[in-house]
Amino acid sequence: MVLIADADFIYDANVVRRNQVPGLGVVIPELLNENLTLVQNAVEQLSGDPDLINVRSRSSVRRPFTRQSEWYREAEQKYSDALANFAAQREEVASRLGAILAQTPDNIDEALLSPEVQAEMKTLQEQEAEFRKKERDLQKEVTREFRRKLATYKFGNTLLMPVLIVIFGIGLAIYRRSKVAAR
Repeated sequence: MVLIADADFIYDANVVRRNQVPGLGVVIPELLNENLTLVQNAVEQLSGDPDLINVRSRSSVRRPFTRQSEWYREAEQKYSDALANFAAQREEVASRLGAILAQTPDNIDEALLSPEVQAEMKTLQEQEAEFRKKERDLQKEVTREFRRKLATYKFGNTLLMPVLIVIFGIGLAIYRRSKVAAR
């Protein structure tokens, strides 16, 4: 939906100046404003075809989605303590595992290690894998919460405008009908 609140934005006298070349009888149009570009951009955007959008060059304008970045930071902050805790525990387990592996000589097989050392290594490896899984799950939860907020926002925007237009149209119809009925 494109709403333009200018009644004469495509009226020729406001959009194009006609310059006549003396002696040749040729008229050269000169654009006075960017209304034609506005209409072209609206058609391209509404058609949704990326090839049409990329045909004309545009000046690069960087407009980051700051609100979305804020939402993602909020979701990260909500789970940051748990993520830091799991990361610290994983690092601790990895360092203990590294210490055990550093104590074993290079030429000795794992089969020659004592059963206690093997059991300790196995539990440490399982703990490390578990902490990594918990970190991934928390990161997925952060992304899920961010996407939930984004979907709510998009749904609100997509639903709100048509509902407002329908309500305005119904109100306008009722108003006009009451004016006609009063006569």
